[in-house]
Amino acid sequence: MRNVPRILALLIAAAILVPWTGVYAQVTTATLYGIVRDSSGAVLPGASVSATNEGTNLSREIITDERGEFAMPALPTGPYTLKIALPGFKTYTNQGLPLGAGQTLRQTFVLEIGQVSEDITVAAAASLVETVSITQTEALGLAQVTELPVARRNIGNLLALSAGVSASDRSEGTKSF
Repeated sequence: MRNVPRILALLIAAAILVPWTGVYAQVTTATLYGIVRDSSGAVLPGASVSATNEGTNLSREIITDERGEFAMPALPTGPYTLKIALPGFKTYTNQGLPLGAGQTLRQTFVLEIGQVSEDITVAAAASLVETVSITQTEALGLAQVTELPVARRNIGNLLALSAGVSASDRSEGTKSF
């Protein structure tokens, strides 16, 4: 009976000292940070920044703060069209800006002084669109497969990161797409 408190104390100490490995959630979104400046390097507060996912047409808009900075957290992965506009400056457009899972992109954007109707467009190489069939494909390279945050390297979890895929967990323990 004298050993019971000692054993209990050892069990409590062991429970506290044993490193607990928590289950960490996999990050499936990206974050975009930016600062908007003019050609002289001065910050531009009040600029309208919009990011539109080219695959889902999901759009997020934000206004730069007094330091010309903006942050767009939790953006779904995929290619984006980024537009930055401010009266008295040329509109900046960047098409095909790729954002990957877990990626944090920090960039400085420079707006040029100009007419309200002038636009500057930065376009990435356009991919060909298949107009004959209605299939959707996505190609992942070796670097993406090994570096994407996928639980247990399960191919089903990797597929769930693709644009247009909706995974639903069912009580039977299966995963359907």
